[in-house]
This record gives sequence, C-alpha cells and structure tokens, in this order.
Amino acid sequence: MTIPQATQVLPPGTVYLTETEGRRIGGTAIYSVLDPISQDTGMSIGQLVTGTGYLFLFSGWGNLIWQPLALTFGRRPTIIVSLIGAIAASEWTAWLSEFPSWIAARCLYGFVVAPMLVLPEICIPDLFCDQERAGFLSDAFGWRWVQHAAAILLAADLLLILCLYEETMYSRRLLEADSVEEVPNLLVQTTARSNESQGETRHKTSIARKFLKNLRLFSYSGLSLQQALTIAYRPVLILFRFPNITWASFMYGSALAWFNVYNATTSSILSAPPYNFSASTVGLTYVAPLIGTAIAGVVSGPIADWSALKLARRFNNLREPEYRLWGLTIFCILMPTGLLLWGLGAAFHLHWAILLLGSILCGYCNVAGGSYAISYAVDCFRELAGETIVSMILCRNTMAFAFNYAITPWINAQGLQNTFVMVAVLSCAIGCTFLLMIWKGKQLRAASAERYWRYVATQAIDHS
Repeated sequence: MTIPQATQVLPPGTVYLTETEGRRIGGTAIYSVLDPISQDTGMSIGQLVTGTGYLFLFSGWGNLIWQPLALTFGRRPTIIVSLIGAIAASEWTAWLSEFPSWIAARCLYGFVVAPMLVLPEICIPDLFCDQERAGFLSDAFGWRWVQHAAAILLAADLLLILCLYEETMYSRRLLEADSVEEVPNLLVQTTARSNESQGETRHKTSIARKFLKNLRLFSYSGLSLQQALTIAYRPVLILFRFPNITWASFMYGSALAWFNVYNATTSSILSAPPYNFSASTVGLTYVAPLIGTAIAGVVSGPIADWSALKLARRFNNLREPEYRLWGLTIFCILMPTGLLLWGLGAAFHLHWAILLLGSILCGYCNVAGGSYAISYAVDCFRELAGETIVSMILCRNTMAFAFNYAITPWINAQGLQNTFVMVAVLSCAIGCTFLLMIWKGKQLRAASAERYWRYVATQAIDHS
C-alpha cells in the first residue's frame, strides 16, 4: 500500500469515534435521565423503556437494508447518511413530550444508527462516560440538553467524517492497475538518482491525490440488484439454517438482555427512596459495570484460550470450537448472582454498594457472554463470519427489544423480588445450554457442512 501509516489509522479511528458518539450519546445516555424525562413529560418509566426497546429492534433489523447499501455505494456515504439521520432524530427527541412521538423518535434513531452495529463492537466504557455526562447535563440544564448536546457532537463528528474518513471498500482490479502504473516510476527513480527528490515530491503528490480520491462521496461496487437482495435476506436464513449459529445468537442476545434488565431499572430504582440519587449521581454509578467490563476484557479471552488449549492437548492436539465454551461456567454463576444482588437489594432497600456489586457482575457477564458466543460462531463457520455477525445482531437486538418491552409491566405485576428471582433463574438456565453444544455441537456442525460450503460458494461479496 502506498498510503502512509498515519493516514491508514484515520478510518478505524474516525469510525470508532462515530460509533461512540453516534450510537451511544444520543441513544443510551437517556438511561440515567429517565426519571427527569418522566417528571417533565408525564410519560411513565415503562413507556420510556419501551421506546428504548424499539430502538434496539430497529437498530438490529435495519442492517438488512443498510448493509446492501454500504456494499453497493460504499461505507463512507452510508456513515454520512447515518450521522445526518442521527442528528435529526436527536433534535426531534429534545423537543417531544408525548408517547407516540417518543416511540417514533426512538424507532428512527435505532434505524439510522444501525450501520454502526456492524462496525466497531459495543464498549461499555463509552457507555459509562455517556451516562455520566448525561447526568451532569440534566442536572445543570435539563434533560432536553442531553439530546441537544448529542446533536452538536454528532454534527462535529459528521464534519470529521467528511474531512478524514476514507472509503475502505476497494476494487481489487483497480488496486492491481494502480500497482502496475507505479512500476515505471520506481524504475525512473532507480536509474536517475539525481531526480530522487523530484520523485519523492511526485510520490507525495500521488498519495495526496489518492487520499482525496478516497474522500469522494460514492464508490459504486457494481453489485447487481439480485446480489443486493441476497445480501439483505441471507443473514436471516443463516440464523435459522445453522443450529450452532442459532444457539450462539441466542446466547449473545441473552447476555445483552440480562444487562438491559439491570440498565432499564437503574434510574427508577436509584432515583426513588431510600436512595434518592440525582441524575448526575445515577450516571456516576455506571462506573460499576465499567469495572466489570474491564475485568471481562482482560480475563474472558485468556480463560477461553486456556480451556481450549488444555482440552486440545488432552484430545490429540485437535482443537474444537466447543472447547471455548467452558468459560461460560463462570457466566452461569456470576450473572444470576449479579441480578439477585441488584434486584433483591433494591427490593429490600439494602445499601447501594450491594446493588453496585451486582451491576459489576452484570457488566462482566454482558461482555464475557457475548465474547464467548461470537468467538464460537466464528470458529464454527469462519468463511461466513461477516454475515454471521449480522445474524447474531438481529437476534441480540430482537431479544433486547423483548426484555425492554416486558420488564416494567413484569415488575409492576410481580414486584422487584419475584421478577429478579425469575430473571436470575432464566439467565442461569439459558447459560447452561452451553453443555448441550459441548455434547452435540460437533455433530450439528458436521450436519451443516454441505450447506455451509454451498453458502460460501454463493456469497455475493468476497470477504477475504
């Protein structure tokens, strides 16, 4: 590649910033200010949480539309359009005061930020920062300024993307042509040492031109309509036609769903007696899941690798994807424990430190459970990894929608104690299904082998 290393860093760096600001500040920062929103607009906490559920639903299924568009016209225009839509949705949210408008705004926001779900993955440290800033903004200027600030940051991010984010989707044929054209320049520089400085100048000019060329708005890939439609529906088929991916998606979704149960009740629990936390203090409590996330990021991968290598040595040095799943044993213990500490602690008005200990465990299991599920799915069917991730996001966000939709009525009907006992039991039961995959996972992969290679051969886009 002739592009300098400094410019090669720009795309992932700017995309990560886009994903951080775009999807989280306008979407998830709302969690710590649900109580002020409810008091100001008259909408119940349950209605506000339901809107968040719709956001998750549309941000998952929206990728069936966005992904073909990104692969047809380029990732750069897709991100730009997504940011413009997010700015509009954030400003709309800042002015609304009725439940139907809230639902519509959350649906729109979820749809327009959907492309960010298949770029950088979820990072709870950014979520903590957004909750903290949202709480202080709400205390100082009111909850509506949380969304105004989100729109301002999104606009700044849009400017950054327009100026710095290069298109990363290239045609292999064009790249080969470029490399052929550079051969004469190299020969001239070799035979004419006196023109070395001039050659360097031309080379730098060429780099600048390529950088500007990569900033063009559209990069049409030549995909046909049939190929685009295939990209749109195949993740749904993959989700249901490969049992290993179906299970991994369900596990991935459950890990987020249990964390969302905690997340959806944070503001209503900590803002009420006996805690009476302000919005800024509620935001600060998200340092607890941050700690859990940091621990999971450090230890979950090594634990999975250690168990896989140890079992591989025991069985003739053959490593199976299922060997990684033994790390979920910790998940099956810590997730129900965290939910019980949070829910029962709130039900019996225990000290807030006990609740935050539960949120630490929930934060750990959210990351660890998702990590094991994704690595297992990719290990099973590596050549379909790109489409598999989309399939898993569909399932994950649909489950997140279901739990956001149901959790408040569930608590109202059965109370915090009974609800969180049931949720803890469910989290343990679903987590323990990894034992079924250890038992039958290899047979399921073997049964799917012919279908797998047929899907690989008919991919519309070569992801290699």
